[in-house]
Amino acid sequence: MGLKFKNKRQGSALIFVLIAFLVISILGSSIIFIFNSNLKQAKLQQDNLEAYYLAYSGAEMAYASLMTISAGKYKYTEITDGRTLEENDIEYGNGKISIVAKKSDDEDFEGWIEIKSTAVLNRNNLSYTRTLCFNPEDPFDILWIN
Repeated sequence: MGLKFKNKRQGSALIFVLIAFLVISILGSSIIFIFNSNLKQAKLQQDNLEAYYLAYSGAEMAYASLMTISAGKYKYTEITDGRTLEENDIEYGNGKISIVAKKSDDEDFEGWIEIKSTAVLNRNNLSYTRTLCFNPEDPFDILWIN
């Protein structure tokens, strides 16, 4: 009779070990899942910031270019005369920038010049657009719309 009792105890130890292994596996899987989710979120946030600053840089470069003097007048006078200036797919950093400079259509900024810069990251095609407006009568009167 003692032999049967001993076998039952050995079987319960095996069940206890299996349950402990199952609990540890579930906890380990949960930790790996949470770590992976946080890593993906951090990478997406980094990519968003990179696209944001790439678009910001494009608008700043366009503004600096329009502020140069050519033939005795600022280059932005071409836009105030009704032209639209556009540059597409400028390779810069880890992406491409497309820039459009034109007279603003916004009634709050009538007569102002609008520079819209759109950046697209090369690795995942994430894009971001920044818009800079400035008053041609006072070119240092600058406003970022978004």
